[in-house]
Amino acid sequence: MKCGETMKISEITGNKLKRDFGAKRALKSYHNKHRDGSGNFGFVVVFDDPGGLAGERWFRIDGEYSSTGEVTRLSAGPYAEAGHAVFPISYQQLIHVLKETGGTDSAMGERKASGSEVAGPRVEKTDLTIEKLKEELRGFTGAVNYYRHFTGLKYTDGVKYLADRAEAHWLLDAVFSYQTERRIRELPFQIWTLKVIRSELGKSKKEPMAVLEMREDTNEPVLVRQKIEYTSFPVGEIKLYLIDGVLMLPSEY
Repeated sequence: MKCGETMKISEITGNKLKRDFGAKRALKSYHNKHRDGSGNFGFVVVFDDPGGLAGERWFRIDGEYSSTGEVTRLSAGPYAEAGHAVFPISYQQLIHVLKETGGTDSAMGERKASGSEVAGPRVEKTDLTIEKLKEELRGFTGAVNYYRHFTGLKYTDGVKYLADRAEAHWLLDAVFSYQTERRIRELPFQIWTLKVIRSELGKSKKEPMAVLEMREDTNEPVLVRQKIEYTSFPVGEIKLYLIDGVLMLPSEY
């Protein structure tokens, strides 16, 4: 591929990311294909880092692609933070983004030598349970501030806290990516539920760690069901409401 060309979804695989970025491992966290052939996806790329939690440093790559397979939106960055949007992008540019943000071993070495902090996943998250997370989220009632996602849609203080605290900015990306589908976008009220089944990888792709579902209302049929192959989100269930383009906690409704 020539530099500057838009990459295809078929170019991005866990094995290729691991090889080209010199990563310890690279896992597809989710991949959903829409009816028209378009879709959204996410990868977790893990690097060795003696200064990080458990000796590792995690990065995330999230994106969307068109019905022709061309990647139309991409974000990348530290796992615990919102990704940096990059568009248009080629595979070579993606490598450059990870180098600039300190993803590769050589870049981390340069940052350490210059005295820059190399941030790893936050230590406090290791003890985070779904019960503790829900307890912390109870303090958010009513919507005060709104934050704009790179898709143009908005989310509230409570959702921002959830994404930061549980390292779940990928969850926002997944929910918002479905709004490109007309049948989903035209629903003014959506209930999104993340169900994390277990904390370890299964033996096959048929055993996802989590499932993301969307309904129009509590007793309505499931309109979206997406398998999440990998996530560090605590085991349990959490609900979010998307109302007129704003993602919020149920307590903020």
